[in-house]
Amino acid sequence: MKDDMQGYYWDFPSFVNGKTFMNRGVFDSRAQPQRPKADLVKELRESLDKRDRDLDDYKLKGHPIRWFDKDGRYSAHRVILAGDAAGADPLVGEGIAFALSYGDVATDAIVDAFERDDYRFLDYRERIIDHNILKQLPSRTRLARLAYKLGRYPLIARIGWRIVGFLIRASRWQNPEYDPLEPVQLAEES
Repeated sequence: MKDDMQGYYWDFPSFVNGKTFMNRGVFDSRAQPQRPKADLVKELRESLDKRDRDLDDYKLKGHPIRWFDKDGRYSAHRVILAGDAAGADPLVGEGIAFALSYGDVATDAIVDAFERDDYRFLDYRERIIDHNILKQLPSRTRLARLAYKLGRYPLIARIGWRIVGFLIRASRWQNPEYDPLEPVQLAEES
């Protein structure tokens, strides 16, 4: 945040063609677009340096993420957006849980369209906003804007990020069964 990045660095283990790899990168939400743009290559280089890695040894790839906008357009005649195309969480770039939820909404909308032989998807945006998990996105968007506005003040930023988990858990009133911060128990293979 001190270098104008409105996001984070990540290390995600992954598989590519059956081989293990470490996916590394940076996310910048641009929740405060009036602030200067962060030098993402510099941020990535510095983050890799801390892990004894040299950015020059890797091929750079960029993948912009659209973040959720409650007033956005999510459908047109015979077209609907789902997953990251519809919008990820701008606070932390979280997309997987929301992508699965968009899948629920898209499936219902498509089935309904076939049943009615009407492919305009006029109520698709409302279906997204009414979904028990996706309805968290407008408040997370507001929280992202606030977090990155206050992020210019280091002490406030540290305190703020410590309470983010509390705020996310507090939003569970919208869907008490969903807790994005709860560790997942993986089933053992038999």
